[in-house]
Amino acid sequence: MSYGVLAKAGCTFWIRVFRFLHNDTLGRKFDNPFQMTRGEAHGGRRKIKMYRLQKEEDRRVVMATTRFMVSRNPFTRLFSAYIDKLYLIDYWSRAGRTIVSRRENASALSLRCGHDVSFAEFLSYVVDVGERDVLSLDGHWRPIEHTCNPCAFKPDIVSKQETFSQDARFILSRFGLGYLMQNYSSTHHVLDELSLITKGNYKPSDACLTRMQMAGRLWRTFQINGYLTHGSEAVLETESSNSLTEDKLIQLMSKSCLDHILTKQESSAQRRAHLRQAYATVPRNILDRVVKLFRNDFLFFNYDSSIDNLLRE
Repeated sequence: MSYGVLAKAGCTFWIRVFRFLHNDTLGRKFDNPFQMTRGEAHGGRRKIKMYRLQKEEDRRVVMATTRFMVSRNPFTRLFSAYIDKLYLIDYWSRAGRTIVSRRENASALSLRCGHDVSFAEFLSYVVDVGERDVLSLDGHWRPIEHTCNPCAFKPDIVSKQETFSQDARFILSRFGLGYLMQNYSSTHHVLDELSLITKGNYKPSDACLTRMQMAGRLWRTFQINGYLTHGSEAVLETESSNSLTEDKLIQLMSKSCLDHILTKQESSAQRRAHLRQAYATVPRNILDRVVKLFRNDFLFFNYDSSIDNLLRE
């Protein structure tokens, strides 16, 4: 099987699976792919090969396999990229500072840290750069057609982020690998995400954000993702800054998650509300340009590109 990699559409899951199957685990022994951290999945030298369809020999090999890829609604993919890379710390020193530098009268703190980019500023940056040179966009917010073009890759199976777990089980079962998800539950996935994302992003620095501010951003991120209930962040007020270690924060989040497990419908409604609120802050002309830039992603994978429907209660 061959997988067309697309950032912000479940790629960590599938890279874990492929590295596990190839015993490409940086010398560590795992019982299943999901014991691998996000850093281990994406980091280190890989034994598995990344094939490029532009190369004739690579294309010949790939086209002889069963091919699959994962699509995602461009609206949700862009919002997820913003939260993951700019609301949290990962891209502050790169895209964050670049976007802030476009701002009139940006403060010295913002220019130094790149920590306070708004969603509207992010989308404005994406369309400005994308309209000039779409291939120069970061892979986390580059249109799918310019990352893994389905017209060239010709997937046998198209999975969707919106039905990811169900689709992943189908694909793995197709290859006799269904056992890999035998003990993989939605609760396991959420607890895994709480731990992995916190470990990758809980790097407070009073020069940009305090420990409590960073903890607050992580907590809100998991509310946006539909993992933690609204109001649950009140538990942070009972902690002192010094006591709020990484392990303590993960412990508090995990307990909150298990004490108040959201149903699938509640989680979906919560994610949808945050998505709508975020896009409501963006000027209409920017939204129109987003739809135009991602028009083929909407078309190819049958997603609704209506801004009115996106903003509707």
